Amino acid sequence: MNERSLPADHGTLLSRVLQTPLGDLARGRITGRRDVRSVIAAAGLPAPLADLIRGVARRTRLWRSERLDVARELADHFRDGLATGRTADELIAAFGDPRQAARLIRRAKLRARPLRWRIWRRGVQVLAAVAALVVGCYAWLGLNLITHHPNIARNYQLELIAPTQGVAEADRAWPFYRQALLALTPWPVTTENSAEPTANADSPAEPGLAPDAESLPSTPRYEVAVTAERPGSRDWPLVIHWLDENREAIELARQGATCPRLGFVYDDPADAAWLKKERYDTKLLDPSRNNMAITLQLPHCQSVRYLAYLLTADARRATAAGDRQAFTADAAAIIGMAEQVHRDIAVLVDDLISYAVLENAIRVINEALAARPEIFIDDDFAILAHRLAAYAGGGPIVPHVEGERAVLDDVLQRMYSDNGHGDGVLTSEGLHVLEGLSNVFTNITGPQLAYLALTLPAAQGIMSRKEVTQRADAF
Repeated sequence: MNERSLPADHGTLLSRVLQTPLGDLARGRITGRRDVRSVIAAAGLPAPLADLIRGVARRTRLWRSERLDVARELADHFRDGLATGRTADELIAAFGDPRQAARLIRRAKLRARPLRWRIWRRGVQVLAAVAALVVGCYAWLGLNLITHHPNIARNYQLELIAPTQGVAEADRAWPFYRQALLALTPWPVTTENSAEPTANADSPAEPGLAPDAESLPSTPRYEVAVTAERPGSRDWPLVIHWLDENREAIELARQGATCPRLGFVYDDPADAAWLKKERYDTKLLDPSRNNMAITLQLPHCQSVRYLAYLLTADARRATAAGDRQAFTADAAAIIGMAEQVHRDIAVLVDDLISYAVLENAIRVINEALAARPEIFIDDDFAILAHRLAAYAGGGPIVPHVEGERAVLDDVLQRMYSDNGHGDGVLTSEGLHVLEGLSNVFTNITGPQLAYLALTLPAAQGIMSRKEVTQRADAF
């Protein structure tokens, strides 16, 4: 019996059709000769030998054509052995371990395959190894992130404001400023486009706060740029009228400026009416919540700046009217405000506001000296010169960086773990802090998912907590 004439009952008709070469099918012959079982059956070997060949061919895990060659070669080998008079058991015993034989046969067949296949196989192995390495790294990095957590041990907001919270009542300027802000009427508005548009003449004193939609007027109104108006300008009469309405606020601001400290107290019930007028969320002014130091709110400093705008306009009015006493009082008060803000919380934002207020004072003094020098006496110049020279303690003006360092330390304690020795690794909570600081995520999109995929390995490339601290110390 040869392999082209197989037993009719071997396998199903469908399996024999699937294992028949197309050439045989074209000649109308269903040979099934591509089936290992068919090859073994065609050899007519005893069942133990047939089972051995079938098992070895299967264990080689080779291509089907190669398994057919293996089956034919083993079948020929065992037929030759039987022809010499040896029994099936003797041949099986002499054959050895089928598993070892399958491994050796597979190795030999693989070596005989084409070079292009061997290159492709090696490439697949390399890619698989790289993929396994990447997956392993991600798993290790992810485990490292989720098993370490930050220790938020300090409330930097409370530490930043602590030096300002114990000011003696007699030294506090804020109670005067608060009364002035409550008494202050809205900034003047005009129907001419002279400055920023405002929706309602009754809007709060702070620029930029929009009223309810129902109160929008049919005719656009524009907020007068008080600090930009000068005597003789188109909207100067509106500024004069506004200043006349706010004589009480001006006097309160002057009184407050004579105090040595600003003295704003966080979470003070006395500020409730002012906060309501400013439409400010009181929860944002509660440092005990231990929010990030970078989110510390400074509404009082900006409000002092608005009062300085009021005094700047009044100083220009006094110059035009030849009222040297009022001008000196206004200019000195503006300088005092700048000093108070500078001595407030040691953060750079306060310094920038202080510098802006001080710049207003210097500008109005220069304007007055250029426009009406004859109205002043030497004592006026002495007062203002001494106030300017005493700003920030006299000498070079050095901005505060203590607050910025506190902000950095606060970010580090929220991003990194703490090993108790000033070091730690980036945590999963730290990634969320970075996302919040950079405002990366609103809705997660495709590019953001790609960003997430890159974040995990990149996170371990970020400097450790100790390294960041050392860099900050060196700076």
